[in-house]
Amino acid sequence: MGAVQRLDGGGQSVDCLRYSLVTLERVSATHAQCEIVFKVALREIAEYPKGYVRLYNHKSENKIMMLKKYGYLAGFLLGDGSAHHNKSNRAYEVTIDQILHNKHLMKRIKSQMSVFGKVHHYPFNSPDGEKYRMRVYSKPLYLQVLSLKTDPIVFFKDLDSKERLEFIGGYIDADGTFSNKKLILYSKNKGLLEEIKKFLKNTCKLNSAIYGFNASSFNLDDRLIYGLQFSTKHKPVELLKSIPSVKLGY
Repeated sequence: MGAVQRLDGGGQSVDCLRYSLVTLERVSATHAQCEIVFKVALREIAEYPKGYVRLYNHKSENKIMMLKKYGYLAGFLLGDGSAHHNKSNRAYEVTIDQILHNKHLMKRIKSQMSVFGKVHHYPFNSPDGEKYRMRVYSKPLYLQVLSLKTDPIVFFKDLDSKERLEFIGGYIDADGTFSNKKLILYSKNKGLLEEIKKFLKNTCKLNSAIYGFNASSFNLDDRLIYGLQFSTKHKPVELLKSIPSVKLGY
């Protein structure tokens, strides 16, 4: 969304919001994704004086909903990404932070994030120790990350098979562990893990089970966290080669 424009009539504001949806539809966004971005647009309008609204920048249209083409980035952002609107300078930030030991995981991310803008990357000190950060200032990516985190199941179902495998690879690198031939993918969203379980069963013939863990052991709140666990010791390694994950070695 670009410049602020004065709207003298209610009908014009409706037309403006309808334009947002038409833009998304033109680039094959699903109805559910359109609804999410529509709600974000309404939230933004509430921040401006009555009669004003922000319009989409035409130059940004081709980036709207592009995230689905970069499944690995989407999976990583779901696990370890954040989207923030800095109202003081009106910047839209998408950020990924990793402990310095995991800096090697970010190499694949940088090339995909650069599609949305210049990637700012640097080490920094945090209360949890030294970390490495990648950040892009991009409103299209910001909106898509909000959509992704609002309903990751809808996002995942809208991907084709190749994009889903890339998404799972990014998600594993962000929120997964792989050791002793056991792969565990963690999430608070049990429904998403069930969709991934079903997809990998049909695609890679991998059997798995979902377990519940106490989130306090992960320094999180009291809600339950789930783990989707695969045992790969009885399966050829080639089955996992289709999942582009640094932790899996591919």
